[in-house]
Amino acid sequence: MAKGRSAPAHRGRQGQEEQTKPDFILGKKKYTAELIPPSLVVARYFPKDQAAIDTFADRLAALTHQMEEMVEEHGGEGGLLEDARNDKDKLTNASVAARLKELGKTDSSTADERQALYAYLALAEQEADKIEVRSCLKVGACLK
Repeated sequence: MAKGRSAPAHRGRQGQEEQTKPDFILGKKKYTAELIPPSLVVARYFPKDQAAIDTFADRLAALTHQMEEMVEEHGGEGGLLEDARNDKDKLTNASVAARLKELGKTDSSTADERQALYAYLALAEQEADKIEVRSCLKVGACLK
């Protein structure tokens, strides 16, 4: 495969240099594909890697969808996750953990709420792991 040109710099409005987004990053070098679109190069030389990345992205989207469904189902008024929201009316890992600490472990009347909070934390942890791996794959540092 022939080497492409390094990504050129363009002058912005104030005379500042603006880098165009490179198509490929190999080590510290950044390249812009001018003749062959990157999608064709990926399809020809990296089909297995692209399939793995696509599968991974689908799993991440499904996990995110599960979290959104859980918040929609249990996060509304009178829902199990309602009291775990923070001041900005958002569910965060910290606010869920604080609510779990507030509930304690002995109260049997809040068992359903504790179970929902633990389920939300488990999904959030899985999502964080997948996002970390996705960013690693995006950079290309995790491939082989």
